[in-house]
Amino acid sequence: MARKKVCLFIVEGASDETALGALIEKLVQNEAVVFDVFRTDIFSATQQRAGVDPIMHIEKMHDRIRAVTLKHLERADYSWKDLDRIVLLADTDGCFIPDDAVVEREGIDSICYLNDHIETASAGGTRFRNKEKSSRLWGVIKGRRYVTNRNVRIPVSVYFMSRNLEHALSNEAGYVSDRRKAWLAREFSSRYKDDIDSFVGFMCNEIAVPGDYVGSWTYIAEGTNSLSRGSNLHLFIQDEVGDVSEAK
Repeated sequence: MARKKVCLFIVEGASDETALGALIEKLVQNEAVVFDVFRTDIFSATQQRAGVDPIMHIEKMHDRIRAVTLKHLERADYSWKDLDRIVLLADTDGCFIPDDAVVEREGIDSICYLNDHIETASAGGTRFRNKEKSSRLWGVIKGRRYVTNRNVRIPVSVYFMSRNLEHALSNEAGYVSDRRKAWLAREFSSRYKDDIDSFVGFMCNEIAVPGDYVGSWTYIAEGTNSLSRGSNLHLFIQDEVGDVSEAK
């Protein structure tokens, strides 16, 4: 019997895996493909700093994705040739907003996301972060749609949660502690674990942004849209389950 191919899902944090891992696994598992997930914030780490994984210093995103994947495969029970595709999930963090929508305000400890702007103690630092993350995202979205290792091409795609996972899935717009992030992730997974049709309906009807793959990214990159609640993960789901127009 032929070995099943693997859909490798790369997410930013533990909450992403908790909230979505088991649900997406139910959609992806079939006779041809199995599901795997691991966590690394592949789009954000940028500056040469002590203690940062050297892989995160690689500037070309396709090279970085390949390096991160190969490192993961060192601990996996499958190899590069067993991959069916690589799917990345990223928070937008409002990274596409114009510079004048980043407002400096004294006396705040963390970035504050509002409907039409970001408030931060360091406008310059936040603008730099936005530029770095948005350029890395575009590098994957508008670049070639595959990653190659030893002449084996693996399709790659990236989808977003805006502003972040908690905002998109649970409509939590303000600061969320790590403890609450974990609770929200568990609650979301529990809500839909026995009702996958409703999960599909939520993703495809309630928080889906307009457009096809590139069009959805073009939409979220316009103005301050990356501060609005939404996701294009429904496009991945539609590829898995087909027509969702009748989904709950």
